[in-house]
Amino acid sequence: MVHVCASCIPSKDRLWSYDALLATLNAESATMQSKITETERAIRTLEQQWQELQLEHERSQLLLEKANEEMVSAHGGTGGRTSLKETLSQQIFEQETIAKRLSEEKARLVSSKADRVQQLEMWTDLRRLFEVKIRCLNESKQRGPGGTLSVSRGGAETFILQ
Repeated sequence: MVHVCASCIPSKDRLWSYDALLATLNAESATMQSKITETERAIRTLEQQWQELQLEHERSQLLLEKANEEMVSAHGGTGGRTSLKETLSQQIFEQETIAKRLSEEKARLVSSKADRVQQLEMWTDLRRLFEVKIRCLNESKQRGPGGTLSVSRGGAETFILQ
């Protein structure tokens, strides 16, 4: 025979307190998990910013080296390479050319907007016209004999009386 002490048998109050404790622990666990997720997201963001800063640093280092080389060549070195000023001026010129071309393209599109709107309206009207013709054809077929409307590929319509 097994003897069980009265304090070992869980009471309703103990079960309720266990459930409450479990709910509290689950809530704390969910809170901790959300904090972990937020921290991981922040770490990824910081790592991405770090990589961007590294790339910017490398770019700045290259520009500094090129500027130093330009200074050396200006004070008696060989002048076979293009200067930093020339390189940057060329890049600025290219960007200005692209901006001008895009501005002209935008102006052309804006000026042709009215024509495109009118063309769209015409196509919409044509679509509605064909929808009405199809509906009329279907209605005439439902009305019974009296004639048959046929439309050829070229657009010619023929109505044959019966």
